[in-house]
Amino acid sequence: MPGTISSDEKQSIPRSARLPSTTPEGTREVVTAIAEIAGSVSRERLASHLGKALTGGIARAMGSAKVYGFIATDANKKLIISERGLAFVGDDPSLAKQAEREGLMVTGFGVVIKKLSTRAASEDVIALRLAEDLNIPEPAARDRARLLVKAATAAELAMNGRFHGGAIEDTIAVVGEPGTPKPAGQKPKETKPTPSANIRDGRPVVGANGASTDADTGSGPSAKAAEKTKTPPAPGDEVATVELPSATPESARRVVTALAAHAGPATRERIASRLGTQLAGRLVSSIVAAIRYGFVAETDDGKLEMTDRGHAFIGDDPAAALQAQQHGIMSTGFAATIQQLSTRAVDVDVVAGRLVDDQRLSERSAAERAKVLVKAATAAGIIADGRFDAEGIEDAIEAVGSPSTPDVAVKPRPAPKPVAPRPAAGAAAARNGSKEGGAKTEPPVPFGQAAPAAAAVQVVLQIDASRLTAEEIGAIVRELRATATVSTSGS
Repeated sequence: MPGTISSDEKQSIPRSARLPSTTPEGTREVVTAIAEIAGSVSRERLASHLGKALTGGIARAMGSAKVYGFIATDANKKLIISERGLAFVGDDPSLAKQAEREGLMVTGFGVVIKKLSTRAASEDVIALRLAEDLNIPEPAARDRARLLVKAATAAELAMNGRFHGGAIEDTIAVVGEPGTPKPAGQKPKETKPTPSANIRDGRPVVGANGASTDADTGSGPSAKAAEKTKTPPAPGDEVATVELPSATPESARRVVTALAAHAGPATRERIASRLGTQLAGRLVSSIVAAIRYGFVAETDDGKLEMTDRGHAFIGDDPAAALQAQQHGIMSTGFAATIQQLSTRAVDVDVVAGRLVDDQRLSERSAAERAKVLVKAATAAGIIADGRFDAEGIEDAIEAVGSPSTPDVAVKPRPAPKPVAPRPAAGAAAARNGSKEGGAKTEPPVPFGQAAPAAAAVQVVLQIDASRLTAEEIGAIVRELRATATVSTSGS
């Protein structure tokens, strides 16, 4: 099997290091077989299915596939395919490559790969880092260094003899920061398992924070709870009030089809079981996307049910299916950006820029969502001949209503504080009979003399008028003038 390490070498490596003993390519046979079985399977039955004994290369391939997050174990300790594994052996080369990258970055290799980002992929340096960072004995570290370089090169995390900084950062943005294992001999802190621990929010992530979600070994809330109780975004993260799908309508098709075949409301777990996978990673993203496109809806008890749009989307009428896609896209936060770019040439960078400005996305999130928008709009016929089709956009808006954009609060600048005139030094002290440094009071205003005027107060409003007409701007100014009154009466 390609890129394998002997069992003797494997035994000398701490399990906490989470290092695979073969490359992702070396696990392909195992992952493909589990995908074909379309359900859970014991290790022994899988080996028998492959016509091999459960020893040597097959056993190492199974273990490595689990470390990469391509497969996981269910409650009965049987093997089951993960969303990342389906992508790895699927027909889409770009998704397969992305799955391979994510698999590498959630292993112990991810720690070293990140540290050496943009640097030369030197096996000697990598072996040193494996020994220092992951407590790998020197002979095993050299072997794992060769395996790391081979796997990273195949996944295009290393190119032309150097680690590819951009690809590494993009992958970390999806799976989270690689974690450093505990030093050898240190017992990890025990944590109680959480029910449905493998479920995370519907963002387009596979195995965020390590291999936990997609390998189904992490902790977190249920998918439904994750949708309703989201962690407030950190500075620079998405703060838009309009939700954007992280997957295309086509990616949601299998969820909609499975729900339609169920012929009634179903839980998310039931849909996952029907699809022969676990409720994690891309499946959660697909479910959330199906909801946001309006293909499925949630019942009062949290189950999923089909909508008329969903039936049309997977129905036999191609025109109705295409229209359902169009209406679905124009019902999401993508609609505002699509309407703004109506008739213009499609440029992913321009789309990303609009998402940053209009939806308050971070640059990285905007770039990801822009690709989803363009791919979805093209498939739905909203983009034709390289341009946003005005007629199709207007027809969809007429059916689903005008798109909405996030509310942006306008914060006035703080008004300057009035500055009172300072009395002459010593005068106030003499009047108050206080010692130097005591409290001072203002001198009384002589009878018949006007009190000193307070400093003027200025309030500045910043309003984004880039999308307002001249008439709308004039109306705002007139409204402000009408409501802004100043009292000159004495106090």
